[in-house]
Amino acid sequence: MRPEIPRIDFSKLLRTHSAIIPESYRDEMGHMNVTWYTHLFSEAMGGLMNHLGLSLELIESKAIGGVALEAHIHYLAEVHIGDRVSVSSRVLSRSEKRLHMLHLLRNDTCDQVSALFEGIMACFDLRARRMTPIPPEIAAQIDSIIAEHQNLDWSAPVTGVMTP
Repeated sequence: MRPEIPRIDFSKLLRTHSAIIPESYRDEMGHMNVTWYTHLFSEAMGGLMNHLGLSLELIESKAIGGVALEAHIHYLAEVHIGDRVSVSSRVLSRSEKRLHMLHLLRNDTCDQVSALFEGIMACFDLRARRMTPIPPEIAAQIDSIIAEHQNLDWSAPVTGVMTP
């Protein structure tokens, strides 16, 4: 079922990635290939992790990182070669080890939301190769952003089936 996209003030979200779509992203249909939506959302995940304090330095020093557990993408409108796009992220909730988030791919060229990515990621111990609790300093940052995002005046267009 196609989600209803509310009126969104993107300035109140975390801008986690931006790009101009290159010719190499074109598919046989003349627009951006589906592969590249996933790529853009993956780049946004890295941007979100930086906003949350999960930097490369922390990953290297504590041997922890984030791994994808579940994802759902809604493709809403075409993106064309040369379009300027940005991804903004909303943090929805968390548990001891998991984070639930929403990325919105906005086509800045035509001012419309082109795709949504809802996902669950987990904090991952790179030595033990298993999920681990989110470090307290990162959890505090996440909680602060969740509280801020819960005050937004629009409901997140989520599937309703994902929980951290």
